[in-house]
Amino acid sequence: MPGLEREIRAALGKHRVPNAVIARLWKLIAARTASARRRRVVDESASSLQRRSALLQMALDHIDQGIGVFGPDKRLVAFNRRFVDLLDIPAELAVPGTPVEAFIRFGAERGDYGPGDVEELVAARLEKARSATPLLLERTGPEGTVIEVRANPLPEGGWVASYTDVTEQHRAQRRLAAAKEEAEAASRTKSEFLANISHELRTPLNAIIGFSDVMRSELLGPLGPRYRSYAKDIQESGEHLLGIINDILDLSKIEAGRLTLHEEIVDPAAIARDCTRLVSARAEEAGVLLRLRVLADAPRQVSADELKLKQILLNLLSNAIKFTPRGGHVDVVLQRGRDGNLEIMIEDTGVGMSDEDLAIALQPFGQVESTFTRTRQGTGLGLPLTKGLVELHGGTMRIESALGRGTTVTVSFPLVRVWAAA
Repeated sequence: MPGLEREIRAALGKHRVPNAVIARLWKLIAARTASARRRRVVDESASSLQRRSALLQMALDHIDQGIGVFGPDKRLVAFNRRFVDLLDIPAELAVPGTPVEAFIRFGAERGDYGPGDVEELVAARLEKARSATPLLLERTGPEGTVIEVRANPLPEGGWVASYTDVTEQHRAQRRLAAAKEEAEAASRTKSEFLANISHELRTPLNAIIGFSDVMRSELLGPLGPRYRSYAKDIQESGEHLLGIINDILDLSKIEAGRLTLHEEIVDPAAIARDCTRLVSARAEEAGVLLRLRVLADAPRQVSADELKLKQILLNLLSNAIKFTPRGGHVDVVLQRGRDGNLEIMIEDTGVGMSDEDLAIALQPFGQVESTFTRTRQGTGLGLPLTKGLVELHGGTMRIESALGRGTTVTVSFPLVRVWAAA
């Protein structure tokens, strides 16, 4: 017998209350106690649920995105303040139970979905809302505000939608596109100017070189020794200046996308031998040992512009010889790359460059300053032009260099240009 029931019987026993009455009284007290306990549990559960609901609503209201939850009946279940602010909806719509059609109709009448018949716009949006597939779209308000809308279906029907203001991102993209277009226009203007001025200078230079060659050859009669020397200087200076102008013209054409390749099947080993022979006298005069190695697996035929390929090799060889001190060496190696492509390596034991110097050297007209390089003539066009010519062939140019340890330039022509190999 529970303790409480014993106490009740003891208290009522002296009044000689029948046991049946005591039993009924106990059952009534027990029932009321259980009912009170249940009410307390329910009240505590309701209070806990309210606290959790308030906490969830507080979290939703502090999210920068608008959140709207719609149930299986296509009616609003929950939302946050940002949802109301971003959609700029009236108070009578911002209540649970509002059908999604009301929101769509309000937006269509306000012009959120662009021009068109309101009923058709509403029907089209409702059709999307009824589909149980994720949705991503953007809507632009009358004042130019762009809202990104994402909707994802819920397992038991309905969906949760998020609304994000992406107006500033769109403005930034437009500013970036405008800046890019402006930069491209400036680059085109520069390239056109360089091309025009180069063309204007080439004509008189060709005349100067031609007439100086006539004088140096004494085709129209003998000249004194001093005049022959002057004619030689004029011709060499004119040829040097013409080479610079041709480099500028080629670089400007590459930047403008106007330089075209005249492709044919060529032997890269033969071209490399021709180029090393052309600069051999310069290497000998500089006291630099020049060596060429064609490995057995090197591709023997590639599709390329022969003149441009020679220009690439001569530029790299000239640089390597120019910046290699007397007693050093320059090695040219032709080999097959890992992918079956053609690789041409020009390795020297010259002064080398730091990473910062290399970045400067790859810029048009960029010149690296040092005690050694200041004594060397150059325009800073060699590496940028060579890189552009290599990329025009679909290839890559990789440079590895360190101060005082020389430089290795690896030019790679893609496998698609390789026609045959040993």
